[in-house]
Amino acid sequence: MEPTKRLGSEAEGKAWLDAAAQVYAQCVGISLSSGGGDSSAGGSSGGAVMNSEEFLKFQAEQQFAYQQINLYSRYLKRDPVKARYFTTKKKLDHHRFRLTGQHRA
Repeated sequence: MEPTKRLGSEAEGKAWLDAAAQVYAQCVGISLSSGGGDSSAGGSSGGAVMNSEEFLKFQAEQQFAYQQINLYSRYLKRDPVKARYFTTKKKLDHHRFRLTGQHRA
């Protein structure tokens, strides 16, 4: 999701960012409530606010997933960072070959 045109003011930027946050929240299954207060009155800058209980649940789920990935990686004796490096290198080599017709050894 990106703006259709250049945002003309800070208020437009904040409004677009709030809308993008709402779309993301719907995609990942969390609910956001808009913050109260008027930013021009010196109060809160507004924006999307997440319920702290939902945020803690989200953090716990993320931590659990991270632990599971690390556990499986150690069990399989695989390094996910190294695997990503080789996958990226392989893709770059493939594109280089397609563009130049030369393969790097």
